[in-house]
Amino acid sequence: MYSPQEALSLDESLLLFRGRLKFRVYIKNKKSKCGIKFYELCSSSDGSVLNVDIYKGKNNSDDARESSTGHYLYIDNFYTNLQLLECLPERKTHTTETLRSNRKRNPKEITEAKLRAGEHVWRRCGNTYVSKWGDKREVLAITTGYQPKLIETTNKYGQNKVKPIEVAGYNDNMSGIDRADQMISYYSCPRKSIRWNKKAFRLIKKMAESTSLMFQIKRRKKSKKGKVNIFLKPYPQPTPLNERENTTNDAASVLQ
Repeated sequence: MYSPQEALSLDESLLLFRGRLKFRVYIKNKKSKCGIKFYELCSSSDGSVLNVDIYKGKNNSDDARESSTGHYLYIDNFYTNLQLLECLPERKTHTTETLRSNRKRNPKEITEAKLRAGEHVWRRCGNTYVSKWGDKREVLAITTGYQPKLIETTNKYGQNKVKPIEVAGYNDNMSGIDRADQMISYYSCPRKSIRWNKKAFRLIKKMAESTSLMFQIKRRKKSKKGKVNIFLKPYPQPTPLNERENTTNDAASVLQ
């Protein structure tokens, strides 16, 4: 049984579809812009898809709750909900999200604060922290998994930069959906079709194939470290020469 890692990311993905459909959406900052929206829960490290759901309209959302606990969940600002943040820690699940300034119950002393580049302020309410950091533009974040503070990080160019720990954690673990889309894009599966269910089925099938490949890679890495791999059978050993001779003699006696 596969157990997902601690850090998970939740975001949406868009499948291009221009036909007539009741729950077709338009997202201007996406490459496809118009199509079918998928909600994807992915592993932050390798982009393996753990769960997927199709957006079926505003009034047709399922009130399903996952039973898994003990994770750090990284979410986009579209899904920010203070009520959700307050109930998840009870299930030992912590979240880190970017925050929109027009959300209800936001602390005005944080959202309306004018900061210079590098300045960092935060407030706490129970187990929830709301912070604001001045970079090239102001960044609002809300978290239950970190206590806000400034740390030194290194980017991909080897440059050191000081940023809040919640922003650094969000940047490091929010790329799960992008990695999943990247793996699927190498072998394009969508085909022209007027039936949306065919296009959705092909995409979900490709997600399952990509995730299966990730599991196979992880399993083989573990087997190389000395762990027993019950799925891979050892290669058959060659028969010793003395046993070969005995077998030949027995066969000759039978023929006589």
